[in-house]
Amino acid sequence: MLSNFEEITRELNPEEERKLPLVESIVKVATHEKPVTNAAIRAELDRYDIKLGEPRIRKMIHKIRVTGRVKNLVATSAGYYVSEDREELKKYIESLGQRMRSIGEIRLALTTQLAELDQEYGFDFGGVENVN
Repeated sequence: MLSNFEEITRELNPEEERKLPLVESIVKVATHEKPVTNAAIRAELDRYDIKLGEPRIRKMIHKIRVTGRVKNLVATSAGYYVSEDREELKKYIESLGQRMRSIGEIRLALTTQLAELDQEYGFDFGGVENVN
């Protein structure tokens, strides 16, 4: 669960867990040529009267990926799909690393700004280590 995003990043509830196989069945047949978007997944779930928002679909996709329920599931601006192309997978992994570095840069900048703010107002919260 992420701070400031608790409601949308909370763990899957039992009802959502029961719907994972359906989401899996949708994404595991998606290909590079025919990716599936979050909106398309939700539209398919609507056919079964299952209503989930974009963030909950992303949380379900996260669970599917990190548990290996659908292997090699990548995402692009076109949607999710399964790739067996080694170079494509390497490129996607690099993209994830680039996003991690970008977020790290923002975190470092804000941590520095917080320290400057603390110094300006005479606060002492113990420095960067206490910023989770």
